[in-house]
Amino acid sequence: MNIDRYDRLVFWFALASIAGLLFNIAAIPIHKELVLSVHGHLSNTEILMIFGFFLVFVFNLVSILWLTSESNRTRDRGARRIFGILFGVLCLVLLYGDKVMIDEIARAWRAGAGIAGGLSLMYLFLLIQLAYNIFILLHMRRCRLLEVPPAAVS
Repeated sequence: MNIDRYDRLVFWFALASIAGLLFNIAAIPIHKELVLSVHGHLSNTEILMIFGFFLVFVFNLVSILWLTSESNRTRDRGARRIFGILFGVLCLVLLYGDKVMIDEIARAWRAGAGIAGGLSLMYLFLLIQLAYNIFILLHMRRCRLLEVPPAAVS
């Protein structure tokens, strides 16, 4: 795949993933009864939330591949790249944590127990994912600046 096309793919997945994250962050408290209750079918909101999490998962995979493959074409081969790869792997693990937390929050909500702690932890996971998306976008910008010859930078 062309390098510029791969960069654009990562960029658009980053934006789509951010949109999915923001939708999920907003939809959970707004549609709490719909999301946390057990019913026979998935609502449109739940389908959009699942799609948002799928976009985040695909973005994590694509961005980790991008971080590992771009080392051959940029001058940035230091700790920032290693940090990005480890951050991406952490976010993949946290996606599973989000799934577990949604299940636990739903179970506690149906039992009438408090859900504030579970929601706080799940939102922390989602905000860490959002920070990773922003890190990748900033890293892409930095790598793009490194590829431009010094005379062309104004």
